[in-house]
Amino acid sequence: MNDKNCTEVGEQERRYLNRLETLVDSIYALAIVIIVAGFPSARDYEDQFPTPWAFLAEHSDELVAPGLGLVLIILYWVQSNVQLGTLARTDSRHAALIIVQVILLLTYVYSVDFVLDFPGDTTVLAVQSVIFLLMGLVSLAAWKWATQGRRLVSQTVDEQVLLDIRHQMIPEPLTAFITIWFAFLGPTAWELAWFAVVPISYVVKRMGKT
Repeated sequence: MNDKNCTEVGEQERRYLNRLETLVDSIYALAIVIIVAGFPSARDYEDQFPTPWAFLAEHSDELVAPGLGLVLIILYWVQSNVQLGTLARTDSRHAALIIVQVILLLTYVYSVDFVLDFPGDTTVLAVQSVIFLLMGLVSLAAWKWATQGRRLVSQTVDEQVLLDIRHQMIPEPLTAFITIWFAFLGPTAWELAWFAVVPISYVVKRMGKT
């Protein structure tokens, strides 16, 4: 393949990366809008609650689980932007893995209504944990493919940066794995288990520096 053809292929792959970034950003933004739009609105309960805190307390079950999901979605979105920002191009395998991740994201969004409609079914919470676990694992697989031999990585990105990004990707799926088992203890145990992401992030960060 001559230099001209190599240049054309490289430009095409960069365009594919830009399109992939646009697709990912659009779907993450749509997911956030859908979840927020599903939160209970005080306008629907006008004059029924004396204070905003009374309203929030009454509807806490409808806010906490989706709220945790919203935080995780934002974390995964930030990670996605950081990861894609270090790449010079994409290829079919990398793009396919990223698309699988956003399909899992949409599956989570679909599952949110099940948590609200079947509050006593802890299986739904376990499934949501599995979804977030798979999202993290797929993201790690895409990152490994992109960085192996610096296959898709920009030449300006330092190796230490790539290693730091990989460490930053570990806490969420690891925490999701832990929460699967807590889901069967009830919603409160499942919700509290997600806070394990804080010490896990600290430990992973410390391990990355040794």
